[in-house]
Amino acid sequence: MLVRSCTIDYTFLWNRFLSNESWVEMRTLYDVQQLLKKFGIIVYIGDRLADLELMELELRQLYQARVLENREYETALLIIRQEKRLEKEKKIEGERNG
Repeated sequence: MLVRSCTIDYTFLWNRFLSNESWVEMRTLYDVQQLLKKFGIIVYIGDRLADLELMELELRQLYQARVLENREYETALLIIRQEKRLEKEKKIEGERNG
């Protein structure tokens, strides 16, 4: 049985990983919209919560079609879910005050 020792240049791999991944740049809903736009997907229904739901569905379909990488999908999904939570909180707050 032959056992090989292998050294890996993790710095090289990490830098390559960061330079190739668009999820690193995704921080806002606008960034997620730009990602969807790359695939010809523009979402506007008029209801912000419905827009977010549809964006999540579109992302899921892109991921299932293996067009998006796992990290890219997860990052975009987290951003959308955070926006949905904030939108629901605003809606509840508006109902309390108004």
